[in-house]
Amino acid sequence: MSDPASVTNWLGLLHWGGSILQPAKRGGKRHNLSTTLKNRISSFAAAATPVKIADSRHTNSQQTNSDNKLCQAVAAKLEDGNLTAAIRLLMSDETPVPSSDESLAKLRDKHPAASVKATDLPIPSQTGCILVEESEVRRAVLSFPPGSAGGPDGLRPQHIRDMLLCREAGSEFLSALTAFVNLVLAGGCPIDVAQSSLAAV
Repeated sequence: MSDPASVTNWLGLLHWGGSILQPAKRGGKRHNLSTTLKNRISSFAAAATPVKIADSRHTNSQQTNSDNKLCQAVAAKLEDGNLTAAIRLLMSDETPVPSSDESLAKLRDKHPAASVKATDLPIPSQTGCILVEESEVRRAVLSFPPGSAGGPDGLRPQHIRDMLLCREAGSEFLSALTAFVNLVLAGGCPIDVAQSSLAAV
């Protein structure tokens, strides 16, 4: 990152994945995936929130039946390369939980809010911070199983894995990723960005 103290740069970084990597329409002459991504990247600008990309596949989601939803879920797992999860979905008799206040309350009970706020955390020391090596970062990235979920920024472990294994720029990406990890470990993330990121989790 050229200017780690710039909040705008951090927002652009954290919102890039959510704006660029949203699922697109199915490929074809009119909706080429590469062209779609290139257009999104060229028109991307750092903003306070990720830009929501319209997707016609979800416009009639309320009208789809349970079989269609199951097919979509299985297809998504297969696209992620997670064959085990796809088989588990096909063999299970369970159905998705309906959206309701009761379901939301149960999820919140299962996943309570963080007990520590960002303002309560000690200020990192630039001299005593942990440093990681490229080999450690590479090993950590490759340890994620297929289909692992991403975070609020929209980036999934598979995205990072694919960039890391790219023949043309994989080594440069690994160096940049390692530098970014060490920057965060050294407390280089502005406190305002850290607080907003924790609030989004």
